[in-house]
Amino acid sequence: MISNLKSFWKQYLLIAIVFCAVVSINFAKPFGFFRESNPALVAITASYWNKNPDIRKQHIPLYSYSFQKDQPPSTQFDNTITTFGYAWFAVPYYFLKLTYNEPGPIGLRIFSLCWLLFTAIAIYKLVSLLGLGKSNSRFINFLTIAFYLLSPVVMWYQVNGYVHETAVLPLYYLSWYFFLRFIKEEKTKWLWWTAFFILLGIQFDWLPFFQGVVMSIYLLFNKKRSFSKWVFLLPGTAVLLGVAYIFYHYTSWSSVTDYVQFMKWKFGSRTVGEQGPSYISFLPPSFNIAFFYVLSYGVLLIFSMIALFRKKLPTIVWLMIITAILHHIVFWGFSSEHDYAALKMSFPLAFAASLLISDLKKRYYSFATIAIIVFAIGQYYLLHNVSYRKGMHADDDFLYKAGTAVKHYAADELIYVETNGIHFPQVEFYAGRPYIAVESFEEAKEKFRNLHANRSARFIRIPIYDNQHTNVLWESYDLNAQVSDTTKVQ
Repeated sequence: MISNLKSFWKQYLLIAIVFCAVVSINFAKPFGFFRESNPALVAITASYWNKNPDIRKQHIPLYSYSFQKDQPPSTQFDNTITTFGYAWFAVPYYFLKLTYNEPGPIGLRIFSLCWLLFTAIAIYKLVSLLGLGKSNSRFINFLTIAFYLLSPVVMWYQVNGYVHETAVLPLYYLSWYFFLRFIKEEKTKWLWWTAFFILLGIQFDWLPFFQGVVMSIYLLFNKKRSFSKWVFLLPGTAVLLGVAYIFYHYTSWSSVTDYVQFMKWKFGSRTVGEQGPSYISFLPPSFNIAFFYVLSYGVLLIFSMIALFRKKLPTIVWLMIITAILHHIVFWGFSSEHDYAALKMSFPLAFAASLLISDLKKRYYSFATIAIIVFAIGQYYLLHNVSYRKGMHADDDFLYKAGTAVKHYAADELIYVETNGIHFPQVEFYAGRPYIAVESFEEAKEKFRNLHANRSARFIRIPIYDNQHTNVLWESYDLNAQVSDTTKVQ
């Protein structure tokens, strides 16, 4: 038995070693282009909270250093992220405080690894409960964990690209775990735990909202139940309480009218908004989600799709799939813009593929497992370590350099930076102050002229051909005098 236990843990240790080896190649890099805006926002908020305890006590998440705490909240919504609960900002903030880490990429990635361990434990608990009674349950558990951890989307977003959709996952999986225990054992205490984690999870992301609704509907129409007919109210009540707390919290800072109006506008853009380019020539931007799933799972997606049609999945897995689809449908604009929207389907896809592969003969399941993992690692490497775009995007350190340039001119100036007209929170974080994104020197002059500001202003252009952190050379222009100078920072 001891020998079996050692062999059991050796398998997971091997997966952990492979995972750490793969993600280590990007672990120490500055915040870059590939969806690291969100961790930069967390770092901005953490640094602002450190300097402004009154805002920290109110737990107002920030989008930009442009936030002015002395101005009416109705004018500051665009500088905040008040469309979600604040927990996905607060948890890493207090982690950094407790571990004496400064807000920044390394501290947040250490936190993300700890949070991923929490997520992996929740997944293990859930998949172990799903596999009870199966002769090959340990193998299914192992494959599910391996496929989950070594998916390109997980390796990136649960380490480098921390975001609300990763922050909610351990609570989301624990909710399903306790719900499954309730279905199996019909003890109400497990449903109370389910409701608790739904209530908590909504403070991180809206996914548990749909989870609670799906659970309540399932309980209401489950004809095989022997439990009380009123238990369906518990998940739904947890949803209502979670939403009520978010509403109460932000309307304590702003007014009810202003917050409702802001949420209506934001909800509209998340629901039907079509933002970003079309990644597949024959599909409109609204269907980018299909491309995102390919980017997120690679070969695993093929095995998962086959399993969905050929294997009998547990009801709980289908409920998870329905929850993810509901989130996609309601927030279609959001799902078509952000590739990490595919994260919520990670467990069902990993589990479905595991069921399929575990029934194959040894030589076939070995080949399939190796193919999925090798392609996933290769895809991760190609996405994050091969320059395939031109201009400033070809330089992984461009945002770091731009922030350094802005920080050099940290006086009370308006700073315009040539970042293709796109605002990057990463630049703000490294600058420690806000900047204005423009596409050219001419646009900077035009914007400054139209502003009628009685202030000094400067335009900065970062050369895209310099790939070193030191000896960064940039051009700067005094927009008041329209004088050019060249500056080198050691």
